Amino acid sequence: MTDVTTYMLQLSQHPSPGMQLFVTNWLASAAGQKPDVLARLEPYFLSVLSQANRGRLAKARVMQFLAAQAAHSEDIARIVARVFARQAVTGAITERAQYVAGLRGIQSQFPALDNPLQTAPVRSVAPRRALPAAPQGGGPAA
Repeated sequence: MTDVTTYMLQLSQHPSPGMQLFVTNWLASAAGQKPDVLARLEPYFLSVLSQANRGRLAKARVMQFLAAQAAHSEDIARIVARVFARQAVTGAITERAQYVAGLRGIQSQFPALDNPLQTAPVRSVAPRRALPAAPQGGGPAA
């Protein structure tokens, strides 16, 4: 393991949003296409992606990095799928579509990979008929 990877792994444990953003600068060079390092960074990824209303730039960088990494190998895709699956269930509603899209991409590229995303067959439903209108005029007069 290189010095950069060692430092990045240590710095990724810091809870400060500023330090988490700083770590994103080294993701590609220190963790790119390295399943063992990515697995050790899983708590970092979950921490960054779970922040509510802050850390937008770090979230965007981590999302982009993970989505790109998932295409490299099935081992990496498995790690990314775990992160995306957790965030799709527990993350902000506004970000769920990104996680589902990421899971769908992983599923299409690695169909044999265990993926929590399940596609259901579409069934057509006949439209409901409108109820007949009630007669106008109200009820009996007093």
